[in-house]
Formats: sequence, structure tokens, C-alpha cells
Amino acid sequence: MIQWLLLLAGIASNASASLLVKAAVDKPISLKDPFAIGNLIYGSAIGLYMAAFVLYAAAVARMPLTIAHPVTTAGAILVVGVAATLLFNEQMSPLRIAGYCFLFIGIACIGLSKGVPA
Repeated sequence: MIQWLLLLAGIASNASASLLVKAAVDKPISLKDPFAIGNLIYGSAIGLYMAAFVLYAAAVARMPLTIAHPVTTAGAILVVGVAATLLFNEQMSPLRIAGYCFLFIGIACIGLSKGVPA
């Protein structure tokens, strides 16, 4: 069970970092002012990517890589896709929705496969 919580936390950290990078691209980086808002957003994103790596490594230590990697990758794609649509008004076409549905089904199949302790 703990490995799934670690994996979910890693997905949330990774997706949050990606969303922060998207939010930061409109803010200029300032070398004169290290606490400028753009710098803080990028710094937060880097911290979240680091946290995602640590959480992913902890999950991989407890479960097969052949399960952890696809679930992490597809999970982050799903979270970022939905969040980017809601937060940044990015377009969500029917074909993209179908793709996300296939990803979700794939994650469910992998997660329910044998060889993963609960």
C-alpha cells in the first residue's frame, strides 16, 4: 500500500512542477533580484521535481519498475492534461479526451496486474 501512496505523491509532485514551469514562463528571471516572482516559481518547480524523484525512487524500491514507470508517466500526463485545461484554458479535443481515457484504462490494467503487492 505504501508504494502506491509514494507513487501518487510522486505523480502529484511531478505534475505540480510541470504546471509551475508553465506558470513561470510568463515571469522574467531576474539575476539582480533572486527573490523575484519568476525565480521563486522556477525554484519551487525544481524543488517539486526533486521531491518527485525521491518519491519515485522510494516507490521503485518497493515495486517492479515495469509497473512504477508506466503508472508514473501516464499518471503525470493525465494530471497535467486535466489541470492545464482547467488552469491555463488549454484546449481539450474529443480525440485528446479519448487518448486520456485509454491512458487511464492502461494505468488501471497495469495497476491491477499480478506481481504488485497491495
